[in-house]
Amino acid sequence: MKTLSMLNTSGMQGLLCLSLAAAGSVHAFGIRPDVSSSTPGNLLVSRRSLGGRLLPLWTSPKPVFPPQVPENETEDCELTPVDFSDEILTEDLNPQAGGRLSDLEGLSSDDDLHWFRFGGVGRLYEDEQNPEEVVLDRLKRATVAIVGMGGMGSWTAEALCRSGIGHLVLIDLDDICISNTNRQLHTMSTNVGSMKTDVMRDRLVAINPFINITLIHDFVMLDNVEEVVGNQLKKLGVDVLVDSIDGDEEKAALIAACADNGVPVVTTGSPAGKNDPTQIVCQDLTQVRGDGLLRACRDRLTKNFDFQINDEQKPWNIAAVYSKQGVKESDAAESSSDTPSFASFRNDGNLGTVCFVTGTFGFVAASRVVEMIVDENLVQPSRG
Repeated sequence: MKTLSMLNTSGMQGLLCLSLAAAGSVHAFGIRPDVSSSTPGNLLVSRRSLGGRLLPLWTSPKPVFPPQVPENETEDCELTPVDFSDEILTEDLNPQAGGRLSDLEGLSSDDDLHWFRFGGVGRLYEDEQNPEEVVLDRLKRATVAIVGMGGMGSWTAEALCRSGIGHLVLIDLDDICISNTNRQLHTMSTNVGSMKTDVMRDRLVAINPFINITLIHDFVMLDNVEEVVGNQLKKLGVDVLVDSIDGDEEKAALIAACADNGVPVVTTGSPAGKNDPTQIVCQDLTQVRGDGLLRACRDRLTKNFDFQINDEQKPWNIAAVYSKQGVKESDAAESSSDTPSFASFRNDGNLGTVCFVTGTFGFVAASRVVEMIVDENLVQPSRG
């Protein structure tokens, strides 16, 4: 006999997991409040929802896609009610005594909620000249644009959201592919085919309901980069731009447009063929060595956009996140980290990628952005 638990979750929010153990396989379902029922707290055992479509999650020794649930899988299930009392959910527990929940009813304003969420960030960055409330205010008032919601941009976006940035501009026209699973934060079985920016917006708003999210559904290309940076982002008052593009030509054009329009920029190199997150660093783009994507981008900046490299090299004031690790050779693709090639640039290329490297790229980029905002060191790019 299998057991199916119906949960009375009056006052609870979010998704709960329910498992049916059966003959070597586990079927995971989402549980959501029954909005069609007049009885508060009723739950439906349903497949995860995506744009009105119901899609199942499936874990099996031999997964089948799309997965199918046998018609008799839920027959003869015994319903076992589980009671979660309101007292448990609203009890005022002392966090310093190990309590897990706190009573939010006593909070008087949105500012209180913001402090509860992000006060730890303020305390981390405060100093004698910049107390905690000043740090939080600077982050809350900041607008950061992220170009590319892939393996690095998705992690950057969430890190900035969880750091208390008040306004994020997400720029991409790509949709989620199942092959993104190994490296991109947003990718789940339930949202394959959805727009990356849309999924990230919903995720970030769930983290901080008061964040302001602007979506630009477009790829940044040579023929529209000035429109995006010089028009759209300028109107939005972007303080810093994070470049997570994986093409050197578009990357160079974007950086040049930022220089032309006085937009501080943090750029990222290629995580392809890298598996050691401890070797990821952030330096001025002129000082980067061992990253084929950034080398090709730098060459294009000097040849096509009048950026200067000479013996007495002045910094370009472009923070670049990259790995000092050499590219891991593979049978699928042989490439040197200093030899530009299409496969070595594209984050989904034959060299391979892994989330703890792409995630670290994104986190280092986010840390640099937060530092620039807190220190009010929003230096504009220079051509040297």
